Amino acid sequence: MRKILSWLIWLPVAIIFIVVALANKQNVTFSLDPMSQTDPILAIDIPLFVLLFAALLLGVVFGGIGAWLNQSKWRRAARDARYEMNQIRTEVSALRRDQEHSGTDLVAPN
Repeated sequence: MRKILSWLIWLPVAIIFIVVALANKQNVTFSLDPMSQTDPILAIDIPLFVLLFAALLLGVVFGGIGAWLNQSKWRRAARDARYEMNQIRTEVSALRRDQEHSGTDLVAPN
């Protein structure tokens, strides 16, 4: 079921990417020189779809980095809770060992 759902989602996305690539094959000049438009120093001629997909990829990467940085407080809270849980487990197992050696109950009977 999960594989079928994956195909239902990714197949239309792939078709859209292919259609965009085929419709935007013309070359464009990508320039990083804001001062000279006629003779830029840093310029490259690339197909438009490559520029579009690169911008999309950069957006996904920077968005992922931003989300990861924004969630640092939750990761820290989970790490602290895991540490505290391990301490409590160690303490409980030590108490159980002590209880077994002494032969007494930790809980008072009703």
